[in-house]
Formats: sequence, C-alpha cells, structure tokens
Amino acid sequence: MRHTVCAEVQDLIHLPGPLTEDAVLRTLHARFFNREYFTNVGPILLSVNPYQDVGNPLTLSSAHAASRCPQLLRVVHEAVRQQSETGYPQAIILSGESGSGKTYSSMLLLRQLFDVAGGGPETDAFKHLAAAFTVLRSLGSAKTANNSESSRIGHFIEVQVTDGALYRTKIHCYFLDQTRVIRLLPNEKNYHIFYQMLAGLTQEERAQLSLAGYSLHNLCYLNQGDVSQNETEDASRFEAWKSCLSVLGIPSMDVVR
Repeated sequence: MRHTVCAEVQDLIHLPGPLTEDAVLRTLHARFFNREYFTNVGPILLSVNPYQDVGNPLTLSSAHAASRCPQLLRVVHEAVRQQSETGYPQAIILSGESGSGKTYSSMLLLRQLFDVAGGGPETDAFKHLAAAFTVLRSLGSAKTANNSESSRIGHFIEVQVTDGALYRTKIHCYFLDQTRVIRLLPNEKNYHIFYQMLAGLTQEERAQLSLAGYSLHNLCYLNQGDVSQNETEDASRFEAWKSCLSVLGIPSMDVVR
C-alpha cells in the first residue's frame, strides 16, 4: 500500500509526512517501477531516464514519443502562455548528469513546441531544424564510459514566438570538449563523425581527403580507447548526415575537409 501511495504522488511538494531525502528517493523509486518517469517538484519537472530502446531518439524528426509525454507538453504550453501574456522571454533549462536524458528531452520539447506553435513537422522550419540537429549530433557527440550518445557540447536554443506562433529558431553551441579530439580515456571514443566518415566515404572521396588505405587502427587520434566499430550503422548515419547538410545547403565535402 505504501508503494502505491508513493507512486501516485505526482508533485513532491505534496508528499505526506516529513519531506526527507529518503521520502523523495522512495517516491521516485516507486514511480519509476510504475513507469512514471516524470515527477513535478513545484514548477520544476524531474525526469528519470528509463534507458529504454526508443528507436533513434536523438533526431528531432523521429521524436515520435513526444505525444506520450503530457508532462513535457504542459511545460511547452506554459512557456508559450507566459510569453504571450507577459511579453517576457521564457527559458526552459535542462540540467543533469551525463546520460540523464537531457538531449532526448530537448528533442521532445522542440517537437512539441513545433506542434503547438510552429505548424508541425511538415514545415520547412522544422525540417531545417531537424537537419541541423542531426548534423550537430555527429559533430558534437561521442561514446563515453557511461553513455554511448553523450553530447560533448552545450546547446542554447533560441526560439522566437510572436502572437503564439513560432517564426525563428537559432542554435548556439558552447563548451565543445576539445581535449577528446587528441586524448581518449579507456572505453571511450572520439567524436562520431570520424568513425562515420571512415565507414561512409567512397574510395574517390577518400582519395580527395588523403585517407585512402587508412582505418581506425592506423590513425593516432582514433586508435586509442574503444576501437570497436559498427561500420554498417556508421555508414548509414554518414549518409543521413550528408543528406541533412544538403537540406541546409551545405556541401558535405566543404565540411569534412
């Protein structure tokens, strides 16, 4: 019975009895095993990453799970409402440990924001933003000891909404983990794009880039740490990356040079 009561508490400020660390952890534990991964703490929404397979979660266009997250939808609605009523900028801040699900949650929030104020996923604005995130994912994400899709770059996403309608989105990137390029820890990898390039470049492209005959094992910045590779998946992601650059009007060879 106690487990059921804890699982039904949707906002920790309404916890019965003393508000202790043990009570909070017990409630989050009960809700987690009840498949309730979002819990309010007043105006703050706390999310516990269930580490479930959700397909390809880190691309904006595939964030189909957004419709199953009413808690995040309420955050979006409240931000749009506050901005519309007050005229003041609103901020949604995602904070947590590596692997806590910040990038995935940001994809869901943006998808829902486009559904609420941006005309949905069929608009050119959405397609360009989705393409931009796919490009940035390869350039700024890497495998770490705790997270195979760890974002090693900070994002500030500026969305301009007027009269309840989204009309401009800008992505600012900060704090790229530059040391990862030249020095890797055991069981970690360099940025995804390097492995994807080696798997996906044609022989002609390899020759143009002076990469003919090279592999992970004879490139000093890639033969450290985890040297395993799923070439089929990396090649597929490289093709998707090039397609997204094309959507943005950027020649892929201009980037890989």
